[in-house]
Amino acid sequence: MLKSVKETRRDNLAALIEQAGGLAKLGAAAGISADYVWQLSRGKAGGGRDMGDKTARRIETAFGLLPMQLDHPSTPTTTAPKLAVSIANSETPHGYIRLPQYAVTASAGSGAVVDDGDSEVVRFLDVAEWWAQANLPRDTDRVKILSVRGDSMAPDIQHGDVLFVDTGTRDFTAPGLYVLHWQGRALVKRLVPELANDRLAIVSSNPAYPTEYVDSRSIHSLHIGGRVAAWWTLRKF
Repeated sequence: MLKSVKETRRDNLAALIEQAGGLAKLGAAAGISADYVWQLSRGKAGGGRDMGDKTARRIETAFGLLPMQLDHPSTPTTTAPKLAVSIANSETPHGYIRLPQYAVTASAGSGAVVDDGDSEVVRFLDVAEWWAQANLPRDTDRVKILSVRGDSMAPDIQHGDVLFVDTGTRDFTAPGLYVLHWQGRALVKRLVPELANDRLAIVSSNPAYPTEYVDSRSIHSLHIGGRVAAWWTLRKF
């Protein structure tokens, strides 16, 4: 008998929970509570609740899965090229490279205070080598993965997107997207020089967020953590 989508999602969730190391760790990665993850793991028939489309897509984005991957059995049935496995806790498969994802989130909004513990590695992603060669720096040891919180960079970068950050770039080199620390916040923003005014503009893609400026007197307070080399996003239609 074929399983329903809700049953398949529950089975795949159970596998993710095991790989992540528990309900709390999976919830933290996806931005949902451990109690809610427990309810999803039980399903409505087991006294919990069934996973809806929005939550399924959110978990897929958080774990680097292909869109709709939770809706299908774990055995590959799609012809789409697989870019990454959800969590790497075994030997890296042939044709993939392993990259670390950190607990810190780059805020695409008003910003979030960075705590001392935000540098913790929460999981590893195995990324297809061909994709990395086409989109990331040659020295992939420089690449760190962060998730995005907020909508200030929409529609370019969405809430929950996964950033591949080249941490070898610690200075402003050219206009582009950077992960930066500014006034106690970890941000992902576009940096644009304004030579006539002797300042650097911190620009959001979303016009609802005003542009901030860093002049030559306060440039020492701007710390660049890396330049965004690529990102993964989920498009909805």
